[in-house]
Amino acid sequence: MTILILLLLGLFAGVMSGLLGIGGGTIFTPVLFYFFNGAGVENPELWTIGTSLFCTFAATSGGTIKQIHQKSAFLRESFIVGIFGIVGTALGKFVATSNWFTTDEFLVLIAIVLLYTGINFMLSSYKTRSHTKELAVDRVLKPTDSGVIGTAGGFLAAISGLGGGIVMVPVMNLGYKYTLRKSVSVAQFAIVIISLAGFIQYMLRSPNADLVSQSENYITVTSYTVGYLDFGASLPLVIGSFIGAGFGVWLHDRINTSRIKFIFGILVIFVSIRMFLELWM
Repeated sequence: MTILILLLLGLFAGVMSGLLGIGGGTIFTPVLFYFFNGAGVENPELWTIGTSLFCTFAATSGGTIKQIHQKSAFLRESFIVGIFGIVGTALGKFVATSNWFTTDEFLVLIAIVLLYTGINFMLSSYKTRSHTKELAVDRVLKPTDSGVIGTAGGFLAAISGLGGGIVMVPVMNLGYKYTLRKSVSVAQFAIVIISLAGFIQYMLRSPNADLVSQSENYITVTSYTVGYLDFGASLPLVIGSFIGAGFGVWLHDRINTSRIKFIFGILVIFVSIRMFLELWM
């Protein structure tokens, strides 16, 4: 039953990734945190980040392949954003593995980011329904824009496991005034690079190094682990997300996304409130 639930959640995350450019981590991170925390593993936040980034890599890879096939990808610009994102992942991983970054800080960070994301999606949905004129254009990304977008996305990805799309898409679309179509496309491919760099860094770190007592052995949920990446736990999510991402990209130009944004925004806000409450439970 657990495998089926993870598979369905992965499918949902993949569809949202391809449709809204969120990278899937908005769903992967809360799901995996409760999965690892409920199993009683040490440093559940690090297991969550490493495994979520691997799942995000799979989800965005499916969407990017579909975009390339449809000739709607901005490969050169996405690659530059992704390279800056690698720098961001190194900074984020440094903070996440520091002594002061604990499960409580992780929960606060995720709750705040999800709350912001939910509100942003609801406001975006309202603007779409009210036919607000979009001033964005499909111009070429400036190097300075790429640096800010990529570094911010990579940092958030490595410190939260959220993939970075929830920062990159709003910054490109609302901040720098690139079209939503281009913002989603660039973020989609950049997240492939960012999540790859991120999960490799967590995969190469030994959980034994973070145990309070060096005489103990770390606990895992499954036996299929490398560093802070649990392949056994991520496989159902990966399979579902890879299938769903391509379908989400296909849907993007065929349906009105305003209602989906509104409903998804409510869902994300609910998860955010639940994580805030986790701190007092």
